[in-house]
Amino acid sequence: MQVVAAQVEVATVIQFALSLGLGLTITDDGIGRYRAAELKSKSATRHKSFGMKVTSERIQLINQLYQSHTRVQVHDLADQQGKAAGTEVVITIPI
Repeated sequence: MQVVAAQVEVATVIQFALSLGLGLTITDDGIGRYRAAELKSKSATRHKSFGMKVTSERIQLINQLYQSHTRVQVHDLADQQGKAAGTEVVITIPI
């Protein structure tokens, strides 16, 4: 088996907005969640990521404790040909 190193550049954009609450948008131009899952399933690694699950549980707890409506939305981005073009995460925190 030959290991080939690849140099990958991923642009990440973080934006804040303040109107009826605090809005945070994080956008990257990576390979997307579906392609990343495909590659991970083909690799020998057995690591399972719990980041999104834990974050969702924490937000639910915060919403219950403070009667808040904090939201996290994840959007898969596509280019004009329909190919994966990254991921966008939008976090909205009412203040």
